[in-house]
Amino acid sequence: MNLPEKELLRPEEVADYFSISKKTVFRWCVEERIKYCKPNGVIRIFRNSVLKLVQKTENTHIESIKEVESKITTVHKGRRIISKGISK
Repeated sequence: MNLPEKELLRPEEVADYFSISKKTVFRWCVEERIKYCKPNGVIRIFRNSVLKLVQKTENTHIESIKEVESKITTVHKGRRIISKGISK
């Protein structure tokens, strides 16, 4: 789903965009991960803050090659056992 092209978003729209629950969206508001306002007592989330969150977290799940190699290389009884066909 694409993020709607409007300045203020409903919590449901943000939840759908991230494939998360509305409860998580509300928690993110409380934790100040995303900025929101409450016109007439109804929560609306600033689209710009959602885009900033996406940009901030865009590559946080990517690990360096050395981190990956260390995870697939096992030390067993003083010998290095290389998994998945990767060797040095």
